[in-house]
Amino acid sequence: MTALGDAALPFAGWTVAPPRDAELPSAICAEHLCLLGAREMQHAGNGRLELHPPSDSSSDDASAEVLSCVVSWTPFEQRTAVDEAIIQASSGLMAVHGRERGIPRRLGLDVASVAAGTIAAQGLLAGCLARARGKGVRDVRSSVLQGALSYLHHHLAIGTCGGSFPFQPMTDGDGRGPPFHTADGAWIELEALSGDAWLNFWKALDVDPELASQAWLPFVYRYLAGRCTLPAALHDATRRRIFADVKSAATANGLAACRVRAYEEVFADRPHYPWTFASGDQPHLGVPPAQGHARGGPLSGLRVIEVTSRLQGPFAGQLLRQLGAEVVKVEPRGGDFGRCSPPFAGSSGAAYLAYNHGKRVE
Repeated sequence: MTALGDAALPFAGWTVAPPRDAELPSAICAEHLCLLGAREMQHAGNGRLELHPPSDSSSDDASAEVLSCVVSWTPFEQRTAVDEAIIQASSGLMAVHGRERGIPRRLGLDVASVAAGTIAAQGLLAGCLARARGKGVRDVRSSVLQGALSYLHHHLAIGTCGGSFPFQPMTDGDGRGPPFHTADGAWIELEALSGDAWLNFWKALDVDPELASQAWLPFVYRYLAGRCTLPAALHDATRRRIFADVKSAATANGLAACRVRAYEEVFADRPHYPWTFASGDQPHLGVPPAQGHARGGPLSGLRVIEVTSRLQGPFAGQLLRQLGAEVVKVEPRGGDFGRCSPPFAGSSGAAYLAYNHGKRVE
């Protein structure tokens, strides 16, 4: 594991000691810490992941203490053996993943373990920030079950709201949704923000407009529905063309087309690694806690301005809110797109409420 070597990274000068014989969640956490600037050292012998501050830190400073992290399989005592498959089954991930085929299916990747490791790394970042602000944080705890449930927050809201989607799942598709395969072996993901752009793109790829129209709503609601069955003609159209041609057609018609890269490729492309850090002249670390937001968390007293929509951005803001920050969500004129996206819970979209609960909306 190699750190990026950028002195501006938040853990530059720190060292991480994963537990001996670390299971995947702890290993993922350690990997993220190294990508954020930390250097890996010998294994810790107490079953915990340890994050050690720079050696030149003052011994009287609370921030110089070792920050430890435990990533367990469940947040409660478990008397029977647990692994990734059991967590996927018990959390409901298998049920959601198998909706298209009507039977629970395991995800091929250890997504719950990866989520737990990523969340643990975020918790350690929050803990270090809290220490810099004089808060006595010593331990971070997460679990694989909590990681799995983080994927299901909006599915639980949708499943209990009593509403329905504005379309029926396609029954004449080939059982496959995105990503799309190209003639030169690339896998690509598409994103479209309007139905007209979607139709014009597939028209440029010689797809019957009626088939493209039928596929629009299943594609738009894929993240909310947990399924996306598209006509085989769409996959056939991209399979006949190389990636450059598909991307060119997407760009010309207002779509985004991105090649799906392996994990190693993402971090090997150093000029475009996933994080960019910048600090202003005044970091504003001392914002007083506001009424109505979580108190006592490591980020309490901080205010986060969120200007996002759909699921990914609001989910990031929700994680920060759960860590104690006050999150102010700035919506466009007329409100966020998710407010009017069924299924509804009352007058708002259930998924919107799930990922924006507790935020202050402007």
